[in-house]
This record gives sequence, C-alpha cells and structure tokens, in this order.
Amino acid sequence: MSILPVIMREMRAQARQPLTHWLRMVGGISVVGAIAAAFWAVRETHGQQIPGQWVYWSRVTGASVFAGPATNQFQSFGTTLFSKMNLFIFTAIWLFVPLASADALSRERREGTLPLLYLTELHSLGIVVGKCFVHMLRATSLFLTMAPWLMLPLVFGGVELRDLAMALLLDFTALLLAQAAGLLASTFPRDWLKSVILAEVFALCLLLTMLNAHGRVLTRAVNAGVPAGFNPKSPTFWGSSFAMTFGHFFSGGAFPGGIIARTGRLIEYTTNGSFWHTYPGQWYYGRPTTKTDWQEFWTTLTAPGIRAWFRGVEGMLLGAWAVLLAAICVGALRIESSWRDSPTDPAVAELRREYSTPLFQVDYLNRSLSRALTSNPIGWLQQYSTSARMVKWGWCLAIIVVEIIFTSNSNDLYDAQAGLGLLLLLGLTFSATGSFREELETGAFELLLVTPLRERQIIIGRLRGLWQQFLPAMLVYGAGSIYLTSGWHDQSLAREAWLRLAKIFFGFCTLPMIGLYFSVLRWNFFGAWLAACVIGIVPAWLGPAFGLTKGSIVALQIGMAFTAVLLLERRLKNRSFMQARTQVAGPAY
Repeated sequence: MSILPVIMREMRAQARQPLTHWLRMVGGISVVGAIAAAFWAVRETHGQQIPGQWVYWSRVTGASVFAGPATNQFQSFGTTLFSKMNLFIFTAIWLFVPLASADALSRERREGTLPLLYLTELHSLGIVVGKCFVHMLRATSLFLTMAPWLMLPLVFGGVELRDLAMALLLDFTALLLAQAAGLLASTFPRDWLKSVILAEVFALCLLLTMLNAHGRVLTRAVNAGVPAGFNPKSPTFWGSSFAMTFGHFFSGGAFPGGIIARTGRLIEYTTNGSFWHTYPGQWYYGRPTTKTDWQEFWTTLTAPGIRAWFRGVEGMLLGAWAVLLAAICVGALRIESSWRDSPTDPAVAELRREYSTPLFQVDYLNRSLSRALTSNPIGWLQQYSTSARMVKWGWCLAIIVVEIIFTSNSNDLYDAQAGLGLLLLLGLTFSATGSFREELETGAFELLLVTPLRERQIIIGRLRGLWQQFLPAMLVYGAGSIYLTSGWHDQSLAREAWLRLAKIFFGFCTLPMIGLYFSVLRWNFFGAWLAACVIGIVPAWLGPAFGLTKGSIVALQIGMAFTAVLLLERRLKNRSFMQARTQVAGPAY
C-alpha cells in the first residue's frame, strides 16, 4: 500500500502539466483529421454513377476505371471513415504516447527529487510501478478520447462489430508497447531531449516488431482459412482470385516491393487504412476492388482462419503486457543503480576525452570557432559544443546511410528520399523551436538583451547559426535528390521531382524563422513544435489541393516567415517573454 502516495503525488503533478490537456486536444484533432480525410477520400474516389457500374479515376492509368457494381454511398463513407479513423488513432498512439511518458523518471533525476523518494518505504520497483500506472492512465485517456468515435462508422454501415473488436485489440496492443517504449527511455538519460529521442527510437523498434508479428499472424490465419476447393499446391490455385489476393502469404509472408512498400502494406493490414490508398475502388496487384483489407479477410477466409486471426492478435496483446512488465523491471534495475549522484566513471570519462577531443586540424578548428564567435556570437552559441557538431554532421551521415540502405530497390530509394526531406525539415523546425528555450530557462536570455546587440541582430545571428548547422545535411540531401531527379525520362515526372526539391529548399529558408517565434512562447515544447510544423509545412504540401498556384504558395511561405520574424522582434522589444514567465511562476506547487 506504500505505492498509493506515489500514485496520488504523480496524479496531482500530471494534472497540472499542460501536456495532459494537450493530449486530449491531440485526440480530438486526430478524430477531426480522420473525418476530414474520409470526406476527402470519398470526394476523390466517388466518380459518376452510371447504371450498374461504379466509375472512378485511376492514378495508375490516368483514366476512368470500372470497378464493378455501384455500392451504397453511406456504406462506402462508413467504410472509409472507419479505415481513416483507425489509422489516425494508431498513428497518434505511436507518436504521442512515448512522448508523454519519456520524461517520467528522467525529470525526477534532473530535478533532484528522486533521492527523496528513497527516504520513504518505497523501493525502485514501487517507484517505477507508480509512475507507470499514472502515465498509463494518461495514455488511456488519450485512447478513450478517440476510441468511442470508432462507433460512428457503424451508423453509416459497411462496418461490423468484429471490425471494431479487431481495431480495439490492435490499438490497445500498440498503446501498451508505446507506453513501454516511453517508460524505458525515461530511465536512461537525464536530459529530457535525449529521453524523447530515445523514446521514439524504442517506439520505432517496437512498432516494426508489432507489424511483423501481425504479418506472421495473418500468414497463419490465411493458411488456416483456405476455402474448400482451393489447394495451394495445385497449379490452378495461383490463377484464382484467392491467390491474387492472398498469394504472398503462401511464400513465407514475403510481400512484394522493398522495405518501405512492405512496411506500408503491413500498416494497412494492421489498421485497415492507408494514407495513400482510398476506398472504395482501388487497385490491388492489378485488379480493382471495392473492399477494404479486413473485408477481404472476413468474406474470403473460412471460420478457422478468422479464429486463428483473433487468437493471434490476442496473443500479441498478452505479449505487449509482457513487454510492458519487462520494461518496468528493467527500469527498476536502472533506477536502483543510478539514482545516486556519483562522479563520472573514469572509464566513461576517458572514452569521452578520447573520442570528443579534436585530433586533426585543431588550430583550424579553434580559428574557425574564434571567427564565428567574433562575427556571430549568437550563432556560435548554437553550434560551439561537441553535441551540436555531432548533430550537424550526424544528419549528413544519417542521410548517406539511409540512401545506401535503400539503393537495392529503386522504389524504396525514391520514397526514402522524399521522406528524408520531410524528416530534415522536421528536425530543423525541432532545433529552431528549442533554440531560445534553454536561454529562457536559465535566465541567460536577459543577459543577451542587455548586451550591445539589438533584438534584430540576435534574431539574425541565431537564424544564421541554424542555417549553418543544417546546411551540410541540406547539401548532401540536395545532391542526392538532383542525382535521382536526373533518372526520370518522363519530363513531367522530372519536373515534379524538381518542384519537390524546391519545396524542401524554401522550407529550409523559412522554417527557422517560424520556429524561433514559437521558441519564445511559454507553450509546451511539443505543442509549439507541432504548431510551427503546421504553419510552416502543411500549407506548402496541401496548397495545390485547395487550388493555390506554386507562386502563391511560395509567397505565402515567405509572408508567414517574415511575419513570424516581425512578431518575434516585437515580442523581444516589449520583453513579453518575461511577463509570461512571471505569470507561469506565480502559483505555488
């Protein structure tokens, strides 16, 4: 019973955290986004109705395609809404649940309150269990904010109760694994940023494990649910419609395409939805269909196959509980061995000295840093440390390694290049949004404002520092993109590739301006980062869908960036950030 005071203490602390309220907002926004995506999908795929046929536009052939008998529009919308909503819920769980629990224990260590808990009757396991209970409750509140909306597609039709049951089983499995990733990451580093990055790395590993485990479950279910009259060993089997739909399950679960295509297909099988496919009327391996993935399983597999699918997913849920319990035990061992503040291990200090001390061109490095300090002291603060230089060149190494990994499949390589550009912009916005936060927290920002540097000089100096930090990675990415762009024989495709690269370039120029403005707002960091991404990235990618021309999109980006800089300068001149900090620090905890 000694664990109850820790639970109550943690519940009171988390109730005051802005992230708790932001998570509920994220749940609501995800539901609204799913409904909007469903409306957009129906609008895009629903063509003109002619007697007995359904006509839609195919992205593959660029022409109208007859997909069979027309379906009820309400049922079609219900099916699409369920697919999109389940996909958005699944994505929100893996993105935000690890972030919410990543600082659960590292914050106690950073603020020095963890040793105080050991003055009570608690042990390491009790502390971790108490933290896990409260953060699991908060993550469940996010899930419960979104899960009831899965009942809405039942009103429109086209969705059965077993669809809802399967979605709840898989989403709750994802919730447990995401919670385990965040909790385990919070026991290693002391810094919150490192905890967040480590939590997302653990979450990615567990996500891939879950997807592959579900792929194996489906393989066993398909092999157990072959309808009567079909024999996989018969030559006529591979020309049947059943083999066209589920043939890849009989080759050891080997999905066609590369790593990205295989992972995307596993996400579709796990969520019954996709970011790039729409329902009804899409192409699967050369044939049109009006059914979702799960509807194909329900209507094609026999009862033993469906039972094998449910039993396999229930086994995955038990495995997720086991992973969470293992994360609690490992976290307790980590806390037990590291809760005391002790000097750095001499072996670790020696490794840091050996691998962090410059060995080549030391004089050139010192002169370069000295010139940077003289010409741009604000930008020098952005990149003077060893960790900042590691981030600078780590992005270059990451881009090169990813491109090398995906060179075995051309489709994967082009998809990975597009994803790397977006990831680079997200990382740039992440650094810009957190740029002035450390100075604001330590009080060093007031010292910067009493120097001879003016507000505009501080802003320009930090912008130059951000651009210089990410410029090598941008050059490496641009060189790879230009090389891949030259491989298109179709001029229209080559033009689209060049336009995509231009979007990345304009984002590289404008996103630091927007991120710096949000860095001085006393928002939750992830809320500020998300707002900066929405304002800086979303209009450029969704502008063509709303009829905006390329020139107007560029003008909009530039206008928003300079508006953000002007608002930031005005905020610094008025010292608004000092007033906000006084208001935040007012109530006593």
